[in-house]
Amino acid sequence: GRAGRAWHSERSAGIYMSLLLRPTLSPAMAPVLTMAAGIAVRDAVAEVAGLEPDIRWPNDVLVGGKKVCGILTEMYAEPDRVKFVVCGIGINVNQTKMPESLARIGTSLRIAAGREFSRVEIVVRLLRRFESYYNQLIGEGAEPIIKRFADISSYAEGKRIRVSNGKDSFVGVTAGLDPSGLLRVTRSDGRVETVLAADISEAD
Repeated sequence: GRAGRAWHSERSAGIYMSLLLRPTLSPAMAPVLTMAAGIAVRDAVAEVAGLEPDIRWPNDVLVGGKKVCGILTEMYAEPDRVKFVVCGIGINVNQTKMPESLARIGTSLRIAAGREFSRVEIVVRLLRRFESYYNQLIGEGAEPIIKRFADISSYAEGKRIRVSNGKDSFVGVTAGLDPSGLLRVTRSDGRVETVLAADISEAD
């Protein structure tokens, strides 16, 4: 996971996949690929499981407020172009319980819906959805992806959150996404800060 964190991967219960991409994009656009992947996962889960997942900016898919999918995108680029991107996706599908250390913050589709799912069906739907969003990103730019993310994520605007980046931690209210897909947050003193990368959690 990000920042050297471990991802608990129970054998034969989840989906753990990597997509190798060679997009004709500038490096500044690469974060939108993570958003496209998150939307694709969200759509696939909604279609197969009949659930209504949320997306916590920029890369966590939640069910019932608990994390069911994490996405990690790593890029190799030159200053003016992306050479390749590896988009790693991990989805908790058929776990019947979570480790004690994760039970408060993590779940699986089986726990949430009460039934087992075909991992193959989820992957097929995920790839179809991702291909559609990926082609849209390449052909039309970031705007449609960012708009779709904002429409389906409760974290995009009006959510009271805690932002932690290792050096600083503050509470604010989300104020939408900028044209690059970065998160705007209004601090308690009224200043609006654009978040590039940080741990985001819902604040009490």
